[in-house]
Amino acid sequence: MRKLSLLLGLVLTLLMGGSLFIGTLPLDLLLQNASVLWELRFPRMLIAVSMGVSLGLTGAVLQGFLRNPLAEPGIMGISSAAALGAVMVIALGLGGSHLFAVPLAGMMGVVGVTFFLYKLMQKHPNPLTLILTGLALNSLLGALMTLILTLSHNPYASLEIIFWLLGSFAHHSLGQVAFVIPLSVAGWIILWRLRFTLETLSLGEEMAIVLGASPKKMYGFLILGMALSLGPLVSLVGVVGFIGLLVPHMLRPFVDHKPADLLLPSALGGGIMALAADMVVRLLSNHIDLKVGVLTSLMGTPFFLYLLLKQPRSSHATF
Repeated sequence: MRKLSLLLGLVLTLLMGGSLFIGTLPLDLLLQNASVLWELRFPRMLIAVSMGVSLGLTGAVLQGFLRNPLAEPGIMGISSAAALGAVMVIALGLGGSHLFAVPLAGMMGVVGVTFFLYKLMQKHPNPLTLILTGLALNSLLGALMTLILTLSHNPYASLEIIFWLLGSFAHHSLGQVAFVIPLSVAGWIILWRLRFTLETLSLGEEMAIVLGASPKKMYGFLILGMALSLGPLVSLVGVVGFIGLLVPHMLRPFVDHKPADLLLPSALGGGIMALAADMVVRLLSNHIDLKVGVLTSLMGTPFFLYLLLKQPRSSHATF
């Protein structure tokens, strides 16, 4: 696991440096305008890496807790809650009123759903309840977003909502980045501390309880960690899918299917995938206005289906 993490960390570091110089602007002009690097490219790089790390880490943790390699971060409704809060602000025409209006609205949505999930899991601490509740929340929140789009009489606001939902790392200031990343880092720390619980859960939930694990505390920290990791970033950049599902699935064989050892490689791999996708979007920006959320889905869906069909039937149920 250590060698894999070092390799992924090296690749991510090289991509972070290279991404500052990737784009349609010629290199000589870029070097003459340092403000482009620090005011546009640097925040974009930070937000892409942070989003990728959050998606990769939450995907690995959620798959470990649910003991299902097909689980993904969006299943709990947290991303949809952040999206709904942001969509409401944009629809009301308040998105441009303040630098932090959209992120704050998204985080308010996350707080509400997090509180609801926490209370529910205190009464029914089991994976099935979490999955079914997440599916219901995603359906409800998605319907509410559709209703807002339908009732919106401002075509410009509707168009802005649609483009925002597609997900993009562009056009975010250093102030916005400095606002959301510390919250996400706090979520990463909480999820990282759950790695010991993942070890006991790999023996089965009953054995984990015998060894002293508390289901109520486990799910409480899981919900809080995921909310902090994903909520602020989704409320800023929109919905970016598939990374949290695909990256842990790709890296799991390299850590001998050990859930705790998968966390760090998945976080680094998520950062690599998100940043690489954003670099591709930049290179194509002269030809097509492609959003990174669309690209990750277009690339991830067929590749994931290939991995799924390639594996033996018996391995589908194995973590």
